[in-house]
Amino acid sequence: MNLQPLYDVKERLEYAAIAGTGLLSEDFRLQRAAENLKPLAAASPVFGKIDASVQKLLAAPAEERAGLLLDTLALVDAVAYTQAKSGVSGDLEPLEFWGGGNYQQLSRAQLQPLLSALTTTGGGRIDVIKSAWENNPGYFTDFRVLPAVVLGLGDGYNEIADLNTEILIKIGPVALPLLRMEFDPAGKKEMGRRVEAIAAIEGNDAVPWLKEILPKSKKDVRTSVITALGTAIITDMGTDPENTQLLLDLAKTERGKNRDAVLEGLARQDGEEVHKFWKAELKKNGGTAAWFLGETTADWASELLAEESQTYFEAFFKEQKLTQEMTSEAYKWQYAIRANRRPKCWTSGAGWTATGKIP
Repeated sequence: MNLQPLYDVKERLEYAAIAGTGLLSEDFRLQRAAENLKPLAAASPVFGKIDASVQKLLAAPAEERAGLLLDTLALVDAVAYTQAKSGVSGDLEPLEFWGGGNYQQLSRAQLQPLLSALTTTGGGRIDVIKSAWENNPGYFTDFRVLPAVVLGLGDGYNEIADLNTEILIKIGPVALPLLRMEFDPAGKKEMGRRVEAIAAIEGNDAVPWLKEILPKSKKDVRTSVITALGTAIITDMGTDPENTQLLLDLAKTERGKNRDAVLEGLARQDGEEVHKFWKAELKKNGGTAAWFLGETTADWASELLAEESQTYFEAFFKEQKLTQEMTSEAYKWQYAIRANRRPKCWTSGAGWTATGKIP
C-alpha cells in the first residue's frame, strides 16, 4: 500500500498549523493531497476517517478551523506513527557502545537511584552505591552507568571516589576504554585513580604505558604511576631489571611522597644494586628507610634489617638521655622489625628486644 498521500496530507496540515488557518481555502497542495488520499480512504476505515476529517476541515467556517485542524493533525500523526517500520532487514542485535560499557535491558527508573548517587552531591550517596554493587553489580557495566563511575573518581567525597576505584578494578577490562579516554597525565587526583585502576586491571601489561606517561605525569598522577611501576613483577623471571633500574634512578631525583612511592617499589625488588641501595639508605635515613623495608618479606631484607637495626640499638641503649626525636626513630625501627617476619635480630638473643628499654 502506497502511504505517500497520507504523508503529503500530514505535511500540509503541519504547514497550516504554522502559517495559520486563514490560508486553508487557498492551499491547493492540501486539496490535491486530500484528493490523492481517496483511494486509501476507500480501502481502509481508518483512512476513511482521516479523509472525512480533512474534508470537514476544508469546508468549515473560519472560526471553527483551528480546533478542527488540531483534531485532524492529531489523528493523522497517530496513524502515521503506527506505520513506521525498520528499513534494514535481518535480526535485531544489541547495540555496541564504543568505550562506554554494555547495553542492558534496564529501565531508566531502575538505574535512577544509582545514577543520582554517582552524579550528585550530598550525604547518603555511598550507601546507595554500596547497596547497588552488592545486590546488582551488573548495573555498573551498563553504558549509562559506567561513564558516571569513571567520572566519580573525582568525587569530592574521597570515600566515594575510592569506592568507585575499587568497583572499576573489579569490573575489569570493560572499564579500560573509558579509563584511558581523555586521560591527562598532568591532571588532578582523579587521573591518579585512573592510573591505579588501569594498573590493577592490566598488571604487567600496563608497564609500557606507565613508562610512556611517566615523563609527563605530575603531582598525584606521578605518585600513582611510580607506585604502579613499583608493583610490576615479571612472574616467570622475578623482578624486571629494567624496571628496577628505573626505580633506582627515580630514587635520586624524586622528593616527598613521590620518593616514598619509589621506596615502596624498591622494597619489592631484588638484586645486588637494590641491596647496595638499601644498605646506604638505612645508614643515611635510619628508621624512616627501615619503615619501608619492613613491608617486604624477602630474606635479604630481613638480614639487612637484622644487621643495621642491631647496630642502631647498640648505640641507642648507650645514650644517657633520650630525646623525643630519638624515641620516634626507635619506634620506626621497631615497627620495621615487627612487620618483617621477625628478622634474626628479633630472636637472636641480642638482648634489646626483651629489655623493655624502648619507651
